[in-house]
Amino acid sequence: MVILQESFTSHVGSYVIYAPIDRKTMNVALRGDDSKDLPILPYGFVVCSKSQPNINATFEASNNI
Repeated sequence: MVILQESFTSHVGSYVIYAPIDRKTMNVALRGDDSKDLPILPYGFVVCSKSQPNINATFEASNNI
């Protein structure tokens, strides 16, 4: 069993989405086979800023897989 994870962060907030997936299913996805029937159930959470975002701030993002 492995964990597939996606995360994103910006000045507005962040999210982390993850899904437990078995190695056989992961190999099907990595080979580029038809993925419409893969059994993936994602979980996750969002962290939002309580204050108003600064519209003049520069955008910075982090994307980790």
